[in-house]
Amino acid sequence: MDPRPDQVLQIIADKPKLIYYNPRYFSSTNITSRRYSRGDVYYLDINFELKEPIGNNVSSVFVLYEYRDHTYRQTFLELGFRFCDLLLKNKLFGKPLRKAGIRNCPMAPGAYNLVNMTAAMEDVPDAWAVYPKGRVYVNLTMVESRELIFSSSVDYELKKVILTELMETFQLRSLSSQNSIDEMLNPHKYSPSGARRPPMMIKLRAIFSKQYNPMTILNKMW
Repeated sequence: MDPRPDQVLQIIADKPKLIYYNPRYFSSTNITSRRYSRGDVYYLDINFELKEPIGNNVSSVFVLYEYRDHTYRQTFLELGFRFCDLLLKNKLFGKPLRKAGIRNCPMAPGAYNLVNMTAAMEDVPDAWAVYPKGRVYVNLTMVESRELIFSSSVDYELKKVILTELMETFQLRSLSSQNSIDEMLNPHKYSPSGARRPPMMIKLRAIFSKQYNPMTILNKMW
């Protein structure tokens, strides 16, 4: 489903749902989605307190459901990872977690506030791209006991956006200093968590310079 030359594909994740969490391992768990402006993508926020350390003693399974004929139907696509392998090596699911601030595994007990998470279209597997709209279920299970410790879902859509319209409406995140573009492209240089700052009503084309290519910025953001 390659877009036309004047179009780009973006993955829109919305309507996250917390199905279950095991109180032995988690507390104060919440998942929400938001977007900063009408032309923006949706970002996922996850807040929780971890009571026990988790690493490769936990398995993660992602199951894809396709939205078709007004209902969700399970597909053959199912991805499974040990938790540290997911976090440290995976692009589609692990990279947003790393960008949100989790870079060490096993994860230590404590409070976590993961904000502004979104997936890059370039990280979506080809087998997944044939399902342009659907829902992903994720389950975390203890490897030895097979005890379910966390379960959630999120809806998604692969959407074509006309590039010229995108350049007119896309909102940038931080314009607080002369390094603002570099700060957006390399957030970990400026913020320990790497989280994007709230947007300002500045059009993308207004701040382009010869140093930065527009598609480089868009690819970094996605």
